[in-house]
Amino acid sequence: MHRIFFIIRSERVNNMKIELADSELIIVLRTLINEHMEAKRYYEDYTAEEDRVGITSPEEIEQIYNSILKQAQEQGKFTNLSPIGIEKTKS
Repeated sequence: MHRIFFIIRSERVNNMKIELADSELIIVLRTLINEHMEAKRYYEDYTAEEDRVGITSPEEIEQIYNSILKQAQEQGKFTNLSPIGIEKTKS
């Protein structure tokens, strides 16, 4: 199994040009989806701010995934994939 760690801030992804082979891009997108699900579970289980220090938020992972996917789709790739979104809590 491939595991990819990102040390980039989500706001920088919008300014980055991602150049990967399709097979590598699939791995990155799949990894981000998995990380997004894990981060959502973590944030649900650990609600205290001090427990979240240094943990990438689901929103940041969402922004990175959606930005990379948008770039790929602008090149005509993976047009069948949809952006991921954060479920809003009912207030």
